[in-house]
Amino acid sequence: DWFIIGIGINAGYAPDIPKEGADYGRQATCISQYCNAAAAAAVDANNDDVNNEEYWVEVSKKLAVDVAYDLHSWIHSRPDEHSSNSIDEHSGRAILDKWKSFLDWDMELILRDTPKRERVKLTGIMEDGRIIVKEVETGTTRTLVADYFL
Repeated sequence: DWFIIGIGINAGYAPDIPKEGADYGRQATCISQYCNAAAAAAVDANNDDVNNEEYWVEVSKKLAVDVAYDLHSWIHSRPDEHSSNSIDEHSGRAILDKWKSFLDWDMELILRDTPKRERVKLTGIMEDGRIIVKEVETGTTRTLVADYFL
């Protein structure tokens, strides 16, 4: 049996996202925008975009291998391979709790792919990754999977 996960990560470049029209959305970002020192080191004195492109291709490959390895290790680790403290720190619950600590629970989001583009606020995140939102105007609660916000 196989389990395939697709994760989209903008490593070297962020796509341009229209600010209006059918495909409009939030501005995209990428890892390279937060790693200026590494990106600068990859480009020679002539500002060689070819070297920069090659650098981010290699970074992307390494990131893909690391994510796959870490995910595999996490799924297949046995309790006797780690201290009990290490297991607690890397459990699904601990990772979800840490991720929740970074969220702005008061931020309003807009559902992009609905006809009314409802304004919602996050109210919870389920263990399987689904999120619970409440519509600002109506108070209606929804459980969402793979929905996109503006």
